[in-house]
Amino acid sequence: MLGAEIQRVFPLVERDENATVIFDVGGDNGAVALGRYHAEFVRLGCTMLCVENAYRPLTDSAEAMLENLREVEMYARLRCDAIVNNSNLGTETTPQDIADALPMMEEFSRIAGIPIACTTVCDPLSAGDPLLSALDTPLWQIRNRTRQIF
Repeated sequence: MLGAEIQRVFPLVERDENATVIFDVGGDNGAVALGRYHAEFVRLGCTMLCVENAYRPLTDSAEAMLENLREVEMYARLRCDAIVNNSNLGTETTPQDIADALPMMEEFSRIAGIPIACTTVCDPLSAGDPLLSALDTPLWQIRNRTRQIF
């Protein structure tokens, strides 16, 4: 559910063409909420990114990712512009895990007909790792903000 505060974002983007606003809606249920603002997103020329993790049970194949993507697009009434490869195993992720997920993400990109914008690399992994530096995808270093339960 998106609160009424979302209405304040659209005038901000209209006033500042360099404004960056991110709605992380977490899949098809969130996309339903986004669908309500379809006209605003189209009018403002928004970009929709599909963030996928090859290690999640419901998106563990390119075909499953494509099915998920098409469902989100249908509910949001928007087309995805690019893919973010966010394949990880939480704090257990190694550079090899990221490299191993890339072929599946490339297959997803191919069958979806949309490019991979970047691959996320979470701290403490270094984007300077030789294995990661050799990947044919831009790397986007992010901070791990996952709350540790135990």
